Amino acid sequence: MRIAKTDAARSYLNDVVRLHKRAEQAQTEYRLAVEHAGGVSGIDYARDKVRTSVSPDAIPNAIIKYDDLLDTAIQLTAIAEEAVDTALTLISSLSFEEASVLRMRYILGLTVKEIATGLYMSERTAARRINDGLANLYDAGLPAEYRINRERAA
Repeated sequence: MRIAKTDAARSYLNDVVRLHKRAEQAQTEYRLAVEHAGGVSGIDYARDKVRTSVSPDAIPNAIIKYDDLLDTAIQLTAIAEEAVDTALTLISSLSFEEASVLRMRYILGLTVKEIATGLYMSERTAARRINDGLANLYDAGLPAEYRINRERAA
C-alpha cells in the first residue's frame, strides 16, 4: 500500500509541475507572437526573398490569434497557480524535514544527489526522506483523482 501511496503522490506533484511549465510555455508563446508581430524578434531574411501581398484578413486574423493565445495563457496561469498553492499547502502540513525535501525535489527540481549534498546526508537517506514525505503527503489529503482504492493497491 505504501508504494501505491508514494506513486500517487509523486504523480500528483509531477502533474502540478507539468501544469506550471505549460502555463509558462503559453505565456512565452504569447510574448513571442506579439514580439514577432511587432518586428522585435529580429531580422527576417526570408522576407526579402519572398514578396507576397498581405491579405485584407491578415490583421483581424492576427488579432484573433493573439487574443486566443492571451486567453489561453491567462487561464493556464490561473489553474497552475491554484494547483501550486494547493500542493504547497499540502506539503507545508508535513514535518519540516519532509516538506523541505519535497520542495527541493519537486518545486526546485533538484536531484536526489543535490538534495543529499545540500543537507549533508547520504543519497539513500535523502531518497528515503522523499519517499516518507510522499507517503505522508498522500495521507495529508491528495485531490480525489489521485486517491487510490484499496482493491487496486493490493
